[in-house]
Amino acid sequence: MCLLLFAVYTFKQVRQKKYFEILALKDELTGIANRRAILNLKRSVMLQNKLNQQVSSLISIDIDHFKAVNDQYGHDIGDELIISITNTIVQTVRCSDRVGRVGGEEFLIVLENQSLEHAKDIAERIRLSVAEKEHTSLSISATISLGVIEIAPNETSEQAAKRVDLHLYEAKRGGRNAVYS
Repeated sequence: MCLLLFAVYTFKQVRQKKYFEILALKDELTGIANRRAILNLKRSVMLQNKLNQQVSSLISIDIDHFKAVNDQYGHDIGDELIISITNTIVQTVRCSDRVGRVGGEEFLIVLENQSLEHAKDIAERIRLSVAEKEHTSLSISATISLGVIEIAPNETSEQAAKRVDLHLYEAKRGGRNAVYS
C-alpha cells in the first residue's frame, strides 16, 4: 500500500513539474512561446546554422499604435487585439516556424532553413493578413510593422537581434504597416 501511494505521489510530482516547465516557456496571454523560450530557440537555431552551414531568418513584429488602442478602449480590448493578431500570425506561418511574444505588443518569428527572400514573402503575407482582418469584439482594424533579416553566419544572437530591430524601426519610421529588410 505504501509503495503504491509513493508511486502515485511521484507521478503527481512529475506531472506538476512538467506543468510548471510549460508555464515557464509559454506566454500567459497568447499561449505562444514567451520571451525566454523564443530567444533560447533563436540561439539554438543560430548554433545549428553554424554547425550545419544552413540559412535561417528572423522576423520582428510590432503592433502599430498599440498604446492608442489601450488608451481609447482599455487593456481588455488591447489584450483581445494581441490575441487576435497572434492567431493571425500563427495561422499564416508554417508549422515549423516558431512564433514568440518578446514584449507587450512585440513578437519574434524564427524561420529555420529559410532565406531572406522567403522570410520577406512570409512577412508580407502576415502584414496583409493582419491589415485585412477586423480584430476584437469591437471590430478594430490594426496594422503591424515588420523587420526581416537573414541570420549572418558569424553574428552573435545579440547582433542579430539588434539588426532585426533596426529594420523594424525603419518600418515604423517609414510610415508603419510595412516590411523592411
